[in-house]
Amino acid sequence: MDKTQINIFLILSFLIISTLLIGILYFVFQFRKRKIQEELEKQISINQERERIIKDMHDDIGGSLNSIRLISDVILERNLPEEKMYECVTKIASTSKNISHQIKTVVWSLDAEKDSLINLIEYIKHFAFDLFQFSPIELKFTTNLPFEDSFINGFFRKNVFLVIKESLTNILKHSSATNAEIKIEVASEILLIEISDNGIGINNTNPNGNGIKNINKRIIEINGEVTITNCNGTLLKISTPLK
Repeated sequence: MDKTQINIFLILSFLIISTLLIGILYFVFQFRKRKIQEELEKQISINQERERIIKDMHDDIGGSLNSIRLISDVILERNLPEEKMYECVTKIASTSKNISHQIKTVVWSLDAEKDSLINLIEYIKHFAFDLFQFSPIELKFTTNLPFEDSFINGFFRKNVFLVIKESLTNILKHSSATNAEIKIEVASEILLIEISDNGIGINNTNPNGNGIKNINKRIIEINGEVTITNCNGTLLKISTPLK
């Protein structure tokens, strides 16, 4: 190998090594950039969830506590008749129970170990049967799910649960129904939920009430869609992507 060939070999070797080093440095840079971006997105997500929790605590629990304070002031400042006193104490007990449920829901939504579709459905099922346990309404609960469980975050779980809770509570309080049914299935990574009853229908309740507004708001927040129609009672349909 003459001197010219050696020089060419050295130059080619230098270029190859330089290209490899540049490639490795570029890969490391892109990897670090992606990790930083993921951490940033994670931090943004955490901050958004904190803000949502604070808002929920303020709107729901704060409002309930304020209601208890106002009723307590009425009891302390006025000489109420026994019947009115009983009514106020009953209201305080009911509101306190509601606050307890709200806190449990917030704690459950923050537990990362519960971030699965199966856990959400079991939580809904347990709540639903407890809610109708001593009512005249017969509840049917059916599911059609893929074998593999799906990861879902706490915000998604909480919104879906609160929508179902609102719908079931409306059935219990306003529908005059004797039967209610919950159907939950997954098709093409879409969570589909149907809640129906054989009651008096949506036209006989307040279609513009805060309950329905809250249902729409929470489903929109998780990129889903909801429809509420009359179908020999009330039929609520929810579809929302799992991913």
